[in-house]
Amino acid sequence: EFGKNYAGWDKEFFHPAADLLAYVPLYPVIGNHEYNGEERMWYYDLFSPPGNEQWYAFSYGCARFVILDSNFNFKPYGEQYTWLVEEFQSSGYANSKWQIVLLHHPPYTSGSHRGDEVPITDYLVPLFEEYGVDMVFSAHNHHYERSFKDGIYYIVTAGGGGWLYDFSNVDLNPYSQVRNKIYHHTTLDFFCSDDYLELNAWDTSLNLIDGPVILESQIEE
Repeated sequence: EFGKNYAGWDKEFFHPAADLLAYVPLYPVIGNHEYNGEERMWYYDLFSPPGNEQWYAFSYGCARFVILDSNFNFKPYGEQYTWLVEEFQSSGYANSKWQIVLLHHPPYTSGSHRGDEVPITDYLVPLFEEYGVDMVFSAHNHHYERSFKDGIYYIVTAGGGGWLYDFSNVDLNPYSQVRNKIYHHTTLDFFCSDDYLELNAWDTSLNLIDGPVILESQIEE
C-alpha cells in the first residue's frame, strides 16, 4: 500500500508541496492508505499530531477543527466515540463560532467508493447534528462534491493529484448539490468579526468551480 512506501512520501507529497509547507501549517487527517493497525506506518514518523495522533482537535481563530480517524472503530462508547462526545462537550468547542469536522471517508457520497459511509451515518452523523457541526470535510473519492443535510454541509474534496473517479450515473446520494470530476482544492475564509464564513472550491488554474458558499454564525454572544 502507498503508505508503506517511504520513498513515495517525498516524491508524491513532500517534494511537490515543499513551497507550500514552508509557510503554511499542516494538520493531517489519516486516510485508508496510511493505516493505523498493528503495522506502524511512516505516517506516524512523518507527522506529529497532538494526542494519540489518530484523532485530535484544535482551535484556530474563531473556529474549532475536529479530526477523526474513520479507519478506526467509532461505535458508541468505544474509545474514539467517547473522545468525540467529550470534545463536543468541551469549552473549546462550545466557545467557537464555527465547528468543522474532518475525516477520510465521506458520510455522503455519489462516488464509486461506497459502503464505508454506513457506520458513519449511523453513529457519527447523529452526533454532528446534535452538537451543531457546520461542515464535514472528507476525501476517499477522487473528485469534488458538496452535499447538504439537516443544516450541515458535507464536502468531498479529493482532487489533489491521484486519478479522478467517476460519479454514479444511477445512485447519486440524495443530498448532493454540486459535483465535479476535476483536480481542485478548497478554501475556507473565516470572517470572525462579521460572523460568517465562506467556502470556495478552485481548479488548478484558480477558476472557481463551487462557491462562494456562505454560512452565518448562529452562536449566542
